[in-house]
This record gives sequence, C-alpha cells and structure tokens, in this order.
Amino acid sequence: MVYIVSSVSKMAERQSLVIVPPPPARFTLTEWDLNNRRRYRLADDQQQLAERLLAESDRVREVTEEVTKLNKTEVDKKLRERITDIEFLKEENERQKTECCLEEEALNTYKERLLDAIGSLKENALKLCNKCIILRTGIGQIWECQVFPRYTPNLPQFCPRSTLDMLQICPRFTLDLPQTCPSSAPVLDQSWQDIIFTHGEGRIGIDMCHDDVEKELVKEVQTIEGAQSLLTRALEQTKEQTRLLRSTKYFLDRDHQNKGTALEIDRQCEALQETSLNLSMYHGNAPLNPGNVTNDEWNEFCRKNIDRAAKEINNARPLRAYINTLLKQVIDDLWRQYHITNDAFKLRIEDTRRAKDKLESEHYESLFGHEAMLQTAISADVGMGVMETNHHF
Repeated sequence: MVYIVSSVSKMAERQSLVIVPPPPARFTLTEWDLNNRRRYRLADDQQQLAERLLAESDRVREVTEEVTKLNKTEVDKKLRERITDIEFLKEENERQKTECCLEEEALNTYKERLLDAIGSLKENALKLCNKCIILRTGIGQIWECQVFPRYTPNLPQFCPRSTLDMLQICPRFTLDLPQTCPSSAPVLDQSWQDIIFTHGEGRIGIDMCHDDVEKELVKEVQTIEGAQSLLTRALEQTKEQTRLLRSTKYFLDRDHQNKGTALEIDRQCEALQETSLNLSMYHGNAPLNPGNVTNDEWNEFCRKNIDRAAKEINNARPLRAYINTLLKQVIDDLWRQYHITNDAFKLRIEDTRRAKDKLESEHYESLFGHEAMLQTAISADVGMGVMETNHHF
C-alpha cells in the first residue's frame, strides 16, 4: 500500500497534479457522546480545583491578615514599651545631669573657698608669723608692745594679727586683711620707723634668748604650713572630682542626644498605618549589621551611664562634707595656737616688765646710795679741811 502511494506521488509530481488530503475520520454518535462527557468532567474538575484554590487563598489571606494584625499589635506594644523606656531613661539622664551640674557648681564654690583660704594663709598669716619671728630678733622687745597691738593688753585690736578673725567672720573663709593694717603693710609707717630708730635695732645680749614666744611662733608657722598642705590636698581632690563630673556630664549629654533621635524614630514608626502614604515593600533580604547591639547591651550601656553619674555625685557630696570639716578643724587649730602664742606673748611681756621695773628700782637705789656716799665724802672732806685749819692756828 505504501509502495502504491509513493508511486502515485511520484507520478503526480511528474504530471504536476495537486494532491488532495484524505477525508477526516468519521466517528459514531457514541464516540461523540463519550467525548462530550469527558470534556464536561474535565471542566468540572477544573472548576472544583479553582474553587478549592480560591477557598485556600481566602483561608491563607485571612490567616495572614490575622497574623499580620497580631504582629502589628505586638510590635506596637513593644514600640510603646520602648518609647516609655526611652522616655524614662531620658528623664533619668536629665535628672542625673542636673544633679551633676549642681554638684559641679558646689565644688567650684568649695574650690574658691579653698583657694581663698590657701592664698590668705600664705600671703597673710604665714608672712605675719615669719615677720614676727624675724622682727623679734632684729628690732627689739619694744616692737612687740608698740608695733603689734595684738600683744598689747590695753591697746584696741584695730587690726588682727593673723587671719583667724577673718576666718571667724566670713562664712566663705575669705582671708583678706585690710590694707590699713600696719602689720600686713610691706612698708612701715614713719612713726614705727622713728620708734625703731629710737630704741635700737633689736634685742642684744642676754635678751637674745630662745623663749616660749619664739617656740610658739615656730609652732604656729608649722601649724599654718600643715593647714596649707591639707588644704592643697583637698583642692587637688576637688579638681579631680570636678573633672570626673564634667566627663560624666559629657557622656550623659551624648546619650541624651542619641535617645532623643531614637525616640523620634520610634514615634514615627508607631504612627504608621496601612493607609499611610509613600509606603513601599522591600522584597530583598536585609543582611545582619554587626554594628547593631542587643536590647540587653543597650540597657546595660544606659544603666552604666546613670550608675556612673550617681557614683560621681555620691563621691562629691562626702568630699564637700570633708572640706567643711577640714576648714573647721584648720580654724580650730589656728585659733588654739593663736591663743597659746598670745598667752606666751603676754607672759613674756609681763616678765620683761617686771624685770625692767626691778632693774629700774635697783638702779634708783644705786643712784640714791651713790648720792648719799657722795654727800658723805663731801662732808668728810669739809670736816677734814676745818680740822686742818684749826690745827694750823
């Protein structure tokens, strides 16, 4: 059969004839009915599959919507909690910063008090004590009762010898002596120079003794120098504590600024809704940023700054109490040595006055005896002259 068709084709080609396709196949009515039923069944299957797919899609959409709402609710809750935490920590930073500023101002005030005390002790009290020691060995005891009114019991105390009076009066221990005080003036008045010129240039002979006055003056100088050492040490501690407070305040400022930025971002995120404009979906994967920190690390960092500020504040308060106690102790020590030295001066002046009075009395008696002996000698000479005259006659 194949051979015949091929032969016919070859003959048609040779004769340039058109090949007519064979007629389509013919089916029976039963085959047609079966084919329709098969198509109906396939269509029903596809419809059922589509309905199941739509139902599954609705179910997935509902589940996704429910999960999304739950996630949004949870995220909103966490955002509100985070905003509350940031606001609380921000208020704590502000409170600690305010306390740091107050403590820094208080320490600056105490630093000024220490500087005033150290400067006044150095420029007034120490110089005056050293001047007392030097003048007692170079001007004479008349200097003690004429120049320094402190040592004269009956003269008014118009000028304090040391800075203790100013320590008692001024609450900030400003130890400046008045410029009219002759004991603190660098150049003596003309009246004092006249006294020095009149009474000589100092104690001489046996009066140049190492008495109790000089000993107490040396002790007073040592007391002043010890007070200066303690006050200088307290001043260094105050400066260091002030530096630590400034450092803490700097870190609190930075943390406060960062928390303000984070709080603004979280509030904007909390305000976002499904109907918000300019929303976009990122379909890629965000890589993990190694610079991010965990919530525990963030809490630890915030708490560390607050704890550091509280620690420095707690360290500053005892330091102020220590400075108050130190100043009071210094004042008490200086006052005690001041009175001891004054008593020594008074006793020394009384001893000198008694010795002088006794010497003047002895001198008067000696002069009286000398005059009596002189009168006796004259009378004897007159008597002898009379006797010689009578004998001659």
